[in-house]
Amino acid sequence: MSLDPVLPEHLMLIWSKIEEYVNSALEYSDGKFKSQDILKGCLAGDLLAWVVYNNKQIKGCFITELVQYPQSRRLNIMLLGGDDFKLIISHLDRFKEWARANNADAIECSGRPGWERKLGGFGFNKIHTLLRLDL
Repeated sequence: MSLDPVLPEHLMLIWSKIEEYVNSALEYSDGKFKSQDILKGCLAGDLLAWVVYNNKQIKGCFITELVQYPQSRRLNIMLLGGDDFKLIISHLDRFKEWARANNADAIECSGRPGWERKLGGFGFNKIHTLLRLDL
């Protein structure tokens, strides 16, 4: 079982295998992105795709970005899609290691309410609630 980042120059080799996971996660993105937006961001190096392998089979993927705030640098887990949440989240230490190596001081993610319950046991804390007003 492994979690590997996919460099932009290698992304097209596996995109057709992870796009289904990206699309399943995008169903909950509130219409902010389409898979082509994610692909474009990864190819430009603004986003990073991570692939979860188990016995050389792809079991899921993450899409992350490094966000620089005025007082903090964070690794944002934008999307998570896969076949087995427990298998996928078991790689949290790999994210911590990568985030520290890239001078991040925290890992953050936003998502639907169920994520608070799922990630709370891994040290994530709810820090705010996001609200939207449609115009």
